[in-house]
Amino acid sequence: MRKLADASGLSVNTLYNLIGTRDDILCELVHEAVNQLDLRLEVESPPKDPVERCKVMLDVLIGFIVEDEKISRPMLLVAYQESSPVRVRELSHMKRLIEVQHRSIKEAISNGSLESWLDPRLLAEQLYRGCEIPFLEWAHGEIDAEQLRSRALYALYLGLFAIATQRTRRRLAEELKDIEVELLNQKERVN
Repeated sequence: MRKLADASGLSVNTLYNLIGTRDDILCELVHEAVNQLDLRLEVESPPKDPVERCKVMLDVLIGFIVEDEKISRPMLLVAYQESSPVRVRELSHMKRLIEVQHRSIKEAISNGSLESWLDPRLLAEQLYRGCEIPFLEWAHGEIDAEQLRSRALYALYLGLFAIATQRTRRRLAEELKDIEVELLNQKERVN
């Protein structure tokens, strides 16, 4: 709270008086972060290819989060605590991000890039969940931003690969191989 107060130019007491409890403040930060992310996603010209759009959305999210890590790290840690009131409220904001992925998956099914044998909404939710672990590892300081991006993209592409048509499968396989090389190189640097 001290860092937040210092960054805002307010005292800790003033911050609490203006916004409320610690959880209220963190919820407000999550809400504002998601709004800023929405704006950034609107500014980015989304690719016409819906599979590529899923990647761009993840890249924008990662860039946004690592840009202000002093706020993002604690915010993510609190938001992902099971008993946190922030978690309950954060989920409603994250549903907007899942909805964008859902629409992209449905469009990719319509244009023949992905097959339709899995429910697009459940897949979008699972793609989001598959990226949670790398985000938490980053929030805990266990991996850096480059590793976060590689691991999150790997999870995204593996999920999409499961229902990819032949032409999309080849492209995703190449992307997965490239990311795998990045992951192996990152692992070597750490060891």
